[in-house]
Amino acid sequence: MDDEIRIISVKAKKNRQNCIIIFSNDDTFKCSYDIVLKYKLGNNSIISSDLFSEIKKEQRIYDVKQVAFNYVSYKPRTEKQIRQRLKEKGFEKVESDSAIGFLSKFDLVDDEKYSKQFIADYLKRKSVGKSKLISELLRKGIDKALAEDSVEKFFSKDDTLEYAMKAVNKKLRVIRHKPLEKQRDSLIRFLFASGFDWDIIRIVLKEIKFGVDE
Repeated sequence: MDDEIRIISVKAKKNRQNCIIIFSNDDTFKCSYDIVLKYKLGNNSIISSDLFSEIKKEQRIYDVKQVAFNYVSYKPRTEKQIRQRLKEKGFEKVESDSAIGFLSKFDLVDDEKYSKQFIADYLKRKSVGKSKLISELLRKGIDKALAEDSVEKFFSKDDTLEYAMKAVNKKLRVIRHKPLEKQRDSLIRFLFASGFDWDIIRIVLKEIKFGVDE
């Protein structure tokens, strides 16, 4: 475009949140209604190319915040998930930083809060041990130190044993038909895969009268 650009028309979209700007060279630009008002953009307005560059940057920030907000409105997300989503949408890191800052102001991104809620919700669906939960949190993009700390704060040893007993009692209903030795081996593999450590597994096996070597 030349140093100065003439606007032919500014048409508000039905939702009144965005407008379509049509320039004299037939180029179009979608712009938020707030930006149109801020810069007093209207039919036959003439703006400099420098001002248009400023407007485009401001619109990008508006867009990245809107995309991020819509993404977290559906369900809670980790910061890593949000950044990955924004990257997929073509936004640069500095734009994503702006969106993360925006969400943080409204308590819409908080990895510590996310971790606590994730653990509580996960355990309502499935009885698992600490290492399984840590693994799942890491997969969601939670920092390792935070994942470990969140799980440790959530679990006491008694809690862990309770979840292990729930898991094993459910598993036993499926494998009761097997010989005792195979049941025992199956339970050990199952409990390890579910994230329980050997100390807990040993206690569980003694509780259900399988016995275990020290």
